[in-house]
Amino acid sequence: METIMTKRQRKINTYRKEIKCKDCNKIIQFTHGKDLDGKISGMVGELYAMSNCNDIQLELIDNSAAFNEIITKYITNGFKGYDIIIISDLTLNENNAVYLNEIIEQQVEKEFIICDHHKADYITENENYSWRKYCARSEDQECGASLLYKALELSFPKELRSVIKGIVETTRIYDNFIWKKTNDLVARNMSRISYLNPSYIEDLKTRILSLTSENETLDIFSDMDKKMLIEEDERINKYIETKKKYTVINKVYIDDRFYDVACTFATKYQSELGNVICSTMDVDFVCMINPENNSISLRGHGKIDLSQVAKKYFNGGGHPDASGGSFDASRLLVGLEHIFFN
Repeated sequence: METIMTKRQRKINTYRKEIKCKDCNKIIQFTHGKDLDGKISGMVGELYAMSNCNDIQLELIDNSAAFNEIITKYITNGFKGYDIIIISDLTLNENNAVYLNEIIEQQVEKEFIICDHHKADYITENENYSWRKYCARSEDQECGASLLYKALELSFPKELRSVIKGIVETTRIYDNFIWKKTNDLVARNMSRISYLNPSYIEDLKTRILSLTSENETLDIFSDMDKKMLIEEDERINKYIETKKKYTVINKVYIDDRFYDVACTFATKYQSELGNVICSTMDVDFVCMINPENNSISLRGHGKIDLSQVAKKYFNGGGHPDASGGSFDASRLLVGLEHIFFN
């Protein structure tokens, strides 16, 4: 049994992190561990715990499919041993939303903070879900971190609030692609450095905790971060130029009409590559396959709701213009039949 569980945990790429305090509430937070919004949401949760002398167990999860597999276990045992349950930047499927609602109604002594902004009408439009107050529709242009900060804002020390709020707002600008319209390179670079520098979020959190006055400012990039960003720009440009040469455009029939879809293989820089292809090629959206981890990345610019495409063909989800999913052999054949071989 131990061997099976070990393999399962490795497969879904879930990592645990704990901060311990004495005489405190026990918090568990589930958050997306791959993108900026999920990482900053986790940082907000940790800062909240540390500011209020609480224990926090942080579950960093790769995608909503893995999350729904994991959360089922916790729902089954009623989140035993936890006082506060936080879900950020991850979407409950319809069944788990129903089961979680039953748990919340039964265990009034526990606090649940559910912060999701992906397209999930079965949550945002259901008046029976009292916990949906921190869930937003995709058109509201919120993000997991901004919703979580709103829920916890008054629990932070005053000297930390403005800095945390600014970082969360930068995250919201990036996550909703506002940065592309305003050319906000700070938002773009914060996302990039969170991948380039594995210790970036931890270092940022440490520097935030060192603030002693409401009037203090914080440069979110160190000198080393800035150097790394310049070097990364050069690598990305070379990668994009190479991948564009091997990108094909196919007509794909989805939901009663044809779409022009750019198709390519990409193991990295999917967001940057997808954005460039959408802006320089006459296509409706981009489909990028990563054969290294069996994942699909979709990027678009308002022509089709890609969250529904990801959900239907690749067991995934996300935003209307940026979504993704995963595949096994059978699902890959179904998806590629529509994307590559139409």
